[in-house]
Amino acid sequence: MKTPILFLIYNRPQYTKEVLAAIRQAKPSRLFIAADGPKINVEGDAMLCDQTRSITQDIDWPCEVELLFRDANLGCKLGVSSAIDWFFSHVSEGIILEDDCLPNQSFFRFCELLLDHYRNEKQVMMIGGANPATTVNLQGDYFFSRFYNIWGWATWRRAWSKYDIKISDWPGLKEKKFLDKIFPNNLKNRLFIERMFDEAYGNERCSVWSLQCTYTCLINDGYAVLPVRNLVSNIGLIGTHEMNHDQLFLPTENQNYDNMEHRKEIKSEQDIEDFLFEKSGLS
Repeated sequence: MKTPILFLIYNRPQYTKEVLAAIRQAKPSRLFIAADGPKINVEGDAMLCDQTRSITQDIDWPCEVELLFRDANLGCKLGVSSAIDWFFSHVSEGIILEDDCLPNQSFFRFCELLLDHYRNEKQVMMIGGANPATTVNLQGDYFFSRFYNIWGWATWRRAWSKYDIKISDWPGLKEKKFLDKIFPNNLKNRLFIERMFDEAYGNERCSVWSLQCTYTCLINDGYAVLPVRNLVSNIGLIGTHEMNHDQLFLPTENQNYDNMEHRKEIKSEQDIEDFLFEKSGLS
C-alpha cells in the first residue's frame, strides 16, 4: 500500500500489538510511529511505554519507518496534535490510527480510494473509518457527515494545516450564532457542541485534541466521508477520556470497493446526523 500511515501509541502494549498486526497485513510502504513519553508520577508507566515501543521493532515487510518517541509526556492534547503536525511535515496525505482503533483490511482501501478522489475537494476535510450508526440502512459505500469520527481516519495536509488547537475565533463565532447555520434543525446537537467549545476555549487544562478537529471542519464548511458499513472497531477500555461503551468492540464488515460509486453532491442528511450523534452519546 502506497498511502503513508501514522500510528499513535503510548503505554498499551496489547492494543498496540493488535493494531500493528492489522497494519502489517496492509503493508504500507511508509509507516510513521509516534509515542508520547511516560508520566513521571505514575508508577510503572515507563515500563509500559518501553514494552509498547519494543513491539514496533517487529516491522517485517519492506517499509520506510520514521519514529517520534518522546522523552517527556505531553499528554493527549499536545502529544497527538504535535505528532500529526510531524506526520504532515513529511507527507501530503495519509491515514491516522491510534493504538485502540482496530481496522479491518477494507478500511485501508476505503481511505486510499477516497484520499485520491477528494484530494482537491476543499469541502471534504477528512475520511472516517468508523460508523457507529450500525443499524441505519443506507445505499452506496459512503456518505457525507458533520460528524467527524477520528477512530481510524485519513486526511490531507491541506485540511490539517487549518487546525487551530486554541479554537481562537470561537467567542466571535458564538456571538454571531455560527452554529445555528450548521445545525439549523437540531437545537440539542447545537447546544452540545457549543458547550464543548465553551469548555475548551482558553482552558489550558483541556486535554482533548479531536474537538479542535470538529471546530476546524465546521468553520471551514467541511465534511467528513463516513463508510456505510463500519470498518474500525474501538477496542479501548482504558484511557484519558470516557466514551460511550455501547460503541466499543463494534463489529466490522470487510467490503469490496473495486467498483465504488461516488456521491454526486456533498451534503449531509438530517436523520443520519441525528442518529450518529445519539448513538455516540454526543447529544
